[in-house]
Amino acid sequence: PTIFGSSSSLSVWPAPTPPPLSFVSHLVMALTPKMVGIEVPRGAAGDEPLDLENATMLETAEGEAETERATPEESVSQSTSEDTTTDDGDALLKSTRRRKFACLGSCCFLTLAGVAIALALLWPRDPTWDVKELQIHPEDTELIMNAFLDPSNNKTVEFIANATVAFYNPNFLGANVGEGHFDVTFRGQLLAQAKLFPMHVPMRGGALADTRTQVAISPELSKVLFEAVITSLKMTVDITGTLPATVPALFGLNWKVNLKCAVHLNVTAIIETDPNNMVTGHECTYR
Repeated sequence: PTIFGSSSSLSVWPAPTPPPLSFVSHLVMALTPKMVGIEVPRGAAGDEPLDLENATMLETAEGEAETERATPEESVSQSTSEDTTTDDGDALLKSTRRRKFACLGSCCFLTLAGVAIALALLWPRDPTWDVKELQIHPEDTELIMNAFLDPSNNKTVEFIANATVAFYNPNFLGANVGEGHFDVTFRGQLLAQAKLFPMHVPMRGGALADTRTQVAISPELSKVLFEAVITSLKMTVDITGTLPATVPALFGLNWKVNLKCAVHLNVTAIIETDPNNMVTGHECTYR
């Protein structure tokens, strides 16, 4: 309060009442948003203005509520899309795996089929042969008969026999056959040595081969032959030797064929001067 007058006479005037604090606060809060262009939400008539921070939080909460209300359908759609994408990926992966397994199975089948065909075509088959012609000089015929039928023979009988042999090759590969050498034995004793001249044998075809055989019958062997053929005039000799061959279709592969044959002879063919029928049969192995 303000005091006027003298000390004996005092008059007291009341001081002006300041405006309420709440009115100032309300005025500042009301004018500040308008200055920056922000509209402050208000409550119902007569209510105090809402706090800006609370209003912002309320709007955010309402937006989230609206989002949550709209989410179920969108979530179903998004889930369906994700499931469809996953199913498509699984189907593509399974299809890729099936194609890989199918391709692998086809490759294995083709490989096995190729190996089987190669084995069927390249598996070696034994050739067959027959003596088509056997030539013995007529002057040697009597010496041969004495070597077989005269136990008192004390001379070594030597002669040459030339033969033409027909070969048949059942294989699917042809071969060039080189010169072959063979030993002819009877009961373990050397009877003759034969030579086969080079030739070409076509695949699954035949060829003629020329042979030359040098026969030497010693007096000791002559006695063995006499005892063997005197009853039946038949005998079996063993032929062993090697035969070199080259296969051009296999990049010139070279190998040696070991031959072993048991050849059956009819001695009467010599007596009848029909040596072409002297060989009656044979069994051979080739290794």
